Amino acid sequence: MTMWFRIVRVLLVFLCLLYRPSSLHAFLPAGDPPVRADVFPVGYTPEGALEVGVHLQMDRGWHVYWENPGDAGMPVSIEWDLPDGYTAGPLEFPAPGTFMSGDMTGFGYDSEVVLFSTIVAATADGRTEQFPEEVFPFEADVSWLACAESCIPGSARVRLQAGTPRDELLQKAATWKSLLPVESSADALQLDRAVLEQVKDRMQVRLEFSGAEASGIEAFYPSPSLSGLDLGGLAAGPKHVVLPLTSADAPSAVSGVVITAGGAYEVESAIQLPASGPSGSWWSGVVPFLAMLGFSFVGGMLLNVMPCVLPVLGLKVFSLIGSPGEHGGQSGGSR
Repeated sequence: MTMWFRIVRVLLVFLCLLYRPSSLHAFLPAGDPPVRADVFPVGYTPEGALEVGVHLQMDRGWHVYWENPGDAGMPVSIEWDLPDGYTAGPLEFPAPGTFMSGDMTGFGYDSEVVLFSTIVAATADGRTEQFPEEVFPFEADVSWLACAESCIPGSARVRLQAGTPRDELLQKAATWKSLLPVESSADALQLDRAVLEQVKDRMQVRLEFSGAEASGIEAFYPSPSLSGLDLGGLAAGPKHVVLPLTSADAPSAVSGVVITAGGAYEVESAIQLPASGPSGSWWSGVVPFLAMLGFSFVGGMLLNVMPCVLPVLGLKVFSLIGSPGEHGGQSGGSR
């Protein structure tokens, strides 16, 4: 279900681009593209992997998308062209922001962002020395969807050189690296439970938190695998997050990134039914049915004591038990 939802979402984005060709061509010939990309080495991990910063700069008013783009969009992606023996890990996304386009909610970045990719050598286990310079440069294709009043897909071929980048880039990398989500913990932030509940005619999932950072919860960004949410209705506050659902079919688990005043935390939990009793689409359908039966019974009883119905009650009783004369005739005939 999730896979089909994402496919349909991507197709809708490109159909919108095809439907508005005049807006697209209005931006393409006008000089530089609205997004520029480059890569630079951040440093080596203790395990010997090379951490790479993927730097995107957006013109004013333009934005690119997080790993879960929201109601529509496409996340930034990178495809490395590496020599034999070298592999790249998945792209790491810092905590995003939220932007609205009409009634659609999107998650991503404006102005600029540094994403992170890690390159590992086949012999990197236990080593801390740098990669030999002769393996450089590494090349990659970075792709994105940039949106403002209209959307333009873009890409760039980037080249990673050996050496130390400018201090300015390293400072940017440090800032954005501090926004990478970390695993939640009982001391900082812990998701105690995720409960499915019904409020009026809508279903929602309520997340309850504890820990030192729980009182400073500011936002929640659902993971790409979590669908069926009304993203425009997400609400976050001290020690809780509320996720309204678009239907009565609730997901079995919830996962995402919680933003607090002190950082970003990855959380995950199975969704529990409320302890007070059944809920969900089955119970919400049974309750109106039982109420209808109750009202029908009460209405039938009232109808039987109405003045216009009273004379008929005697005829109904006689038809059920029969008259004395009829019983006598039957007895005589039997003799």
